[in-house]
Amino acid sequence: KPEDQQPASVRSSVPQRIDQHTGGVTMPSSAPIRIDAHDKDSSEPAPVVEKKEEEKPVEMKPLVTSSGKYRCAHVGCGKEYDPEDNAEGCCHYHDGKPIFHDLKKEWSCCGARSYDWDDFMALPKCKTGKHEPKMTRAAKLDDLLEKGSLSTLEEILSNDEVVQELRAGSSKLVDRLCEKSSLEGMVKILTELPADGSSDNRKYVLPYVCVELISCDNDIFLDAWVHRDVTTGWSALGELFQAYVRASESEETLNCVISGYMSRAICAIFEKRPGGVASISRSMESSLKPALLALLYDLSVCELLYNMLITTDEKS
Repeated sequence: KPEDQQPASVRSSVPQRIDQHTGGVTMPSSAPIRIDAHDKDSSEPAPVVEKKEEEKPVEMKPLVTSSGKYRCAHVGCGKEYDPEDNAEGCCHYHDGKPIFHDLKKEWSCCGARSYDWDDFMALPKCKTGKHEPKMTRAAKLDDLLEKGSLSTLEEILSNDEVVQELRAGSSKLVDRLCEKSSLEGMVKILTELPADGSSDNRKYVLPYVCVELISCDNDIFLDAWVHRDVTTGWSALGELFQAYVRASESEETLNCVISGYMSRAICAIFEKRPGGVASISRSMESSLKPALLALLYDLSVCELLYNMLITTDEKS
């Protein structure tokens, strides 16, 4: 209704503003009313702005294939390669991107094009150089342990946190490492030569990590190494000793690197569990004693025998 026809109570409730030029009264505009900071109730607390924590950079690592090699990230290459055999010029690739328009396929870097997919993929590469590893996000140890059997022992041992977490007594990690399958896997890493073409991680890092884990002095983990199955008599430490027996029966010379890891692992167990080591070695005396004597040409075997013979532990 026109303003003069509205009830007085309604007219008085409508905000008005004075036109400075005409002095007349006009209806308020649709723009929101601005309230300055000094017009607000000073008793109201100022809003607290939470400070966001800086996100940590995502840790990345080279993608390792099932054969222990790296995968090249260059477009047009994608081959598996040994990082130690990565000479200049071994990689042929495109440094641009493929462009697809209708049926035409073209490389943005060199302009090479084709209409057939197979011909397009077979076009000569425009760049040469070294392979670059395809990177993947480094999984956290907790994530690996949560995956259960879906995560491999090699993934767990390759994680940078594994030794520190065992020292801290992580129950999830202890449970996983004490599983028979995990103990069997570590015995294999310590006693068997890696297959040809295996990565440096498998050759040198994993055996070293196994020895470091044994040296962490985790009681449950150490007990698992000297525990003998009541039915089969199997023990992880017995399998380590059995590797010496097999080596003595073989015509090949004992590998000094493998022998070094085995000796260090057994000595670390013997230092904390001398009674358990003595019990298992006595149960294998008929085969173990001649085996160790036959392998005395190996310095690591000599050191192992020396440490066992000079023990002052009464039980062992």
